[in-house]
Amino acid sequence: AEVAALDTLGTREAGDGFFESRVLVRFDLASLTNCWYVVSADLAVWIESIDEPFVASLYETTVPGFVPGTWVEGTGGAAGGVSWNTIDGLVPWNVQGGDTAGGVIAQATIAPGDTAAVFTLPASLVQSWISIPASNHGVALRAAYPAPGASAVVRMRESGAPARRPALSIVYIRYG
Repeated sequence: AEVAALDTLGTREAGDGFFESRVLVRFDLASLTNCWYVVSADLAVWIESIDEPFVASLYETTVPGFVPGTWVEGTGGAAGGVSWNTIDGLVPWNVQGGDTAGGVIAQATIAPGDTAAVFTLPASLVQSWISIPASNHGVALRAAYPAPGASAVVRMRESGAPARRPALSIVYIRYG
């Protein structure tokens, strides 16, 4: 199945009402084996806000405690991975739309147009993803103030423009 290069963040029309659309982002950090201490980390995401400034919030994503892994990237179709209702096409989230731990960890205001939103992540969170890979459930990107019809377009890793794909920048101290 073909995966879309864009996703919607905010609220979209559906039938007689609106529904919230969120984006989950996670990076595989398994190859980062020489990290002793994370100094800082930033997540850059390309977002196009259509009409007016748009405020996006990041939350740490978590999965139900009985799940031995993490959410599974969607591949399209029935039981094809993460969705509003499930973490993998079968196992339900505790809260529809994705489970989060704690409150907002970062926010960014996106001006109208196509721009990179940069979120500073807690260094301790990224350190835990590296030290305990099973804790890496990524982050959930949500509209800070969901309102009917207020949405933005997020460029995903399948974007034809590599510079506009989500990017995680980590500054760390190496072992030794």
